[in-house]
Amino acid sequence: MRALPACLSALLVMVLVAGAVAGTALADAHSTSRDVGGAPAGAANARSFSQAEPTPTPRSVVFTVATVEPTATEEPEGDGNTDTFTLPTAEPTVAAEESDQPASDDGLGGTLAYAARVGGQWDIYSLDIDTGESTQLTSSPSDEIAPAWSPDGTQLVFMSGQSGSQQVWVMNRDGSDQRQVTQWTGSGQLFYTTWLPDGNDLIVTVADNAAGVAWLIRQPVDGGAATGYTEPWSGVASVAADSGAMAYTVRTSGQTDIVLDDGSPRPITATGVSEDIPSITRDGTSIVYQVGDPGGRYVEIHDVDTGTTTRLPQIGDDSNPVWSPDGERIAFVSEDGVWARIFVTDADGSNTTELPTVEYETAWYLSWAA
Repeated sequence: MRALPACLSALLVMVLVAGAVAGTALADAHSTSRDVGGAPAGAANARSFSQAEPTPTPRSVVFTVATVEPTATEEPEGDGNTDTFTLPTAEPTVAAEESDQPASDDGLGGTLAYAARVGGQWDIYSLDIDTGESTQLTSSPSDEIAPAWSPDGTQLVFMSGQSGSQQVWVMNRDGSDQRQVTQWTGSGQLFYTTWLPDGNDLIVTVADNAAGVAWLIRQPVDGGAATGYTEPWSGVASVAADSGAMAYTVRTSGQTDIVLDDGSPRPITATGVSEDIPSITRDGTSIVYQVGDPGGRYVEIHDVDTGTTTRLPQIGDDSNPVWSPDGERIAFVSEDGVWARIFVTDADGSNTTELPTVEYETAWYLSWAA
């Protein structure tokens, strides 16, 4: 296992956020002020530096998508007053089938996981970027959101409320063997996760908006006790699969900034405008993130070696950027007041292309694997 930065080995410290933190929905963290008819189940108090979720009109092109049957799990154990982390026993195995969808000739490569709301229901989908084929990976009665690929691209973690509360789940690349990882019964709510380079552990964000605090935990994928991290109000984290450097958000004085920890934690943004949703390249040399408030967000890239920042050409309300596995391209969501579409662009802002996806009401939470 790659050694983590020293500042992240301490016990959990919960740091009060300046000012009251609104208990807005997790899905609301990424949108404009249009009415959306409800946030994903279990995410009602997930983010405090929120942006309301978009309400795009349904897309005009319909694609056929295969589904994976919902999986069962045991109810979480505990008395409701303590934090418990135990591995559930239910391990259903259901394979997903590929769908018939128009192919893309861009030759971009890899598979993009994304969460999309279709018919009021959030589910996880995977898109083969070369063929344009989408596969629906989850289909339980609850909402499934926030997919994140493992470093080797063989597994996806995601958030699901199918056990009665929002928990971390994991599944194989094809949607099979869906199983619950956490049985969180303590204060706060789990709402975002990323992998550590060894592929055995996760960094999970826990937010307690009522108390005005949030923190990061390290959670083994296959069970075992979670351990705490010392960083304050860390809303979203991204870990470089090769170097082990971590970029994460910290909320202070009413805005969100990006911190890089590659052995020496330091802020890389302090512009007076909120920066959010960082994604770091596998080698840890570049970080992409969204800047600004809903309705006018744009994407910037920070070069770790030079300290320079580059703003990408703005399409609309651009957000939720993620790097391709080779660090050459960026996928992101762009809203124009009607649609929330997924685009891909070269790192210099050229060759911007809309990706084919399922017909959805809105989409969010991107993760790109080889």
